[in-house]
Amino acid sequence: MHNINSRLNKLLYRIAGEKHKDLVCIALAWKPVVGEILVNRSKIIKYENHILYIKTINHVWLQEFVVNKPDILAKLRIKTELKIKNILFTI
Repeated sequence: MHNINSRLNKLLYRIAGEKHKDLVCIALAWKPVVGEILVNRSKIIKYENHILYIKTINHVWLQEFVVNKPDILAKLRIKTELKIKNILFTI
C-alpha cells in the first residue's frame, strides 16, 4: 500500500507542477495534522506568500481552528518542511 501511495503522491506533484507543489504538500499533510473531524469541516483555499488560507463551515468550527492554530501551524511546518508564516481562517 505504501508503494501505491508513493506513486500517487509523485503523480500528484507532477500534475500540479512547480507552481502548486507546496499546496499539494499541504493538502497531503492536512488530514494527518488536523484529524478526521476538522478535515471534514475545512477546505484549503490557497497558499500564497507563505500564508495558508482555510475556509471553515461556520463560526463554531472557525473558533476551534483559531484555538488550535499554534499547534496546527507547528505540525504543518514539521510535516511539510515549508516556511508557513501564518494560517488565515474564514467562513
